[in-house]
This record gives sequence, structure tokens and C-alpha cells, in this order.
Amino acid sequence: MLNEMFATEVRSTGVSVAYQAGALIAGFLPLTAGGLLAAAGGGGGGTNIGSVAVLVMVVSVLGAVAVWTGRESRGSDLREVGGEPGAGGQRPGR
Repeated sequence: MLNEMFATEVRSTGVSVAYQAGALIAGFLPLTAGGLLAAAGGGGGGTNIGSVAVLVMVVSVLGAVAVWTGRESRGSDLREVGGEPGAGGQRPGR
């Protein structure tokens, strides 16, 4: 699904950058959740987890918005996605 969002010429780079950016953001979420939990007075007995729950809800909403706004490429020529129709991924002079 992710590779269908990028033109043929930049498909590998686009997928890699998107994947690595997601991993970078997701990598800091446990640290952020731990900081929120510590700032709220710890998690003893599971009583002060409201801020972590809000963090999880915000990330979930962001993910849902990303899925909702993504393009559907079913039935389209993937060589033309994100580029000019008819280009077909060919470079000038070929």
C-alpha cells in the first residue's frame, strides 16, 4: 500500500523515508509515555495513567487521519501515480 503512493522514479526513496520517519517517531513514544507517567505521579496501582491514555488516543487519531486521507490507487496505472500521465517512468532522451 505504501509503495503505491509514490511515483515510479522515487518509489524506493519515498517508502524508505516514510518508513524511517515512522520508526523514529514510534521509537520515542515509550520514552514520552514514561515521562508523562512519571510527571503524573507514577503508575502505582494504575491510577495516574490518564495522560498516557490521551497520548495513545492522539496517536490513534493521527493514524486514522493518515489512512483516511491516503490515495486509493486500485485500477490505476502505477507508472502514472504521482507523475505526469504518459510518462511511464521513462527518463528524457530514452
